[in-house]
Amino acid sequence: ALLVREYFETRCGDGRCGGRGDAGHDPSGALIKAALLNGARPVTEIYSLIGDRAVLDAATRPHDARQGFGALDLSRSLPLEGAGRLRFHDGAGDGDHRFAADAEGCAARELWITLTWADAPSTEKGCFRCLVHDLDLTVRVRGGPVRYPNGRATKDDRNTAERVCVAVSHGDRIDVRVREAGNALPSIEYALVATGCI
Repeated sequence: ALLVREYFETRCGDGRCGGRGDAGHDPSGALIKAALLNGARPVTEIYSLIGDRAVLDAATRPHDARQGFGALDLSRSLPLEGAGRLRFHDGAGDGDHRFAADAEGCAARELWITLTWADAPSTEKGCFRCLVHDLDLTVRVRGGPVRYPNGRATKDDRNTAERVCVAVSHGDRIDVRVREAGNALPSIEYALVATGCI
């Protein structure tokens, strides 16, 4: 987390990272979490300990109960020159974000987008869905179908971290929307990180 904080403080400003003359950004905890989760890579093999031996479990997929977002990978979380670009939002906002895919001088062909926020504790005892503020992330590429986070076919109403990965081509328009269930716009501060050729 310290390396992520230093990256934002020394390489980022005005919602982007890696530009010359960026003044630096003091990241919130939600932004640090979003950056770390955004670069996590899927774990392909997970072992369980049965007695005194490790046994390979069945195949896993991203966002399953065994691996969550996967293994942290700072080289994906904090792209260096040529490996992709990082754009971010940190604080209150209207929830609408637009990116354009730009493959010039960039090797990444996927765009990873992660939303995180700090939620207030629920006062409901024994609740199953305990979010006080349920923010929802959706992504559309070229006006196509809506992509939902965390490998789901619908919104995620259980987690305070949501991630979408989409394939992009040079010139694609990517529309990212953050909404709060029951409200038109988010009523709380949130962090959004996007990495790829944008």
